[in-house]
Amino acid sequence: MSLNSGSAALHIGRSVHRGVPKLGRVPSPPAAAMNILGIPLRRPSFNEITAATVMGVGLWVAGVGLMKLLRLDLPPADAGAMLLVLLWACTSVRLGIRIEQGRRHLLVNLAVSALLLGLYETVLVAAS
Repeated sequence: MSLNSGSAALHIGRSVHRGVPKLGRVPSPPAAAMNILGIPLRRPSFNEITAATVMGVGLWVAGVGLMKLLRLDLPPADAGAMLLVLLWACTSVRLGIRIEQGRRHLLVNLAVSALLLGLYETVLVAAS
């Protein structure tokens, strides 16, 4: 059973050996360590990052499949750029950047996407 009181929640559980209730503090989530343009960033768990990556790759596969189905030309470099942007879009939500929450969120999302695409293009040019 959990009770909320103030900033920390109280947790009451039963001891395995004696059957006596124990009273302990459940820690509050840590405060955001970083802000970008006043947007507090959160630290996602490993499982959240994994889920975001799987979702991004799934959306990428669906997008590439749709392009092939429509018989549209998709060069490998463009497919890589699409994967990069989809992975960022799925991960940014886990970081607390949600485009439906206003212009600052949208601006940060677009700026990071542009930065990632610029870096990706630089790597492609350097590799060729």
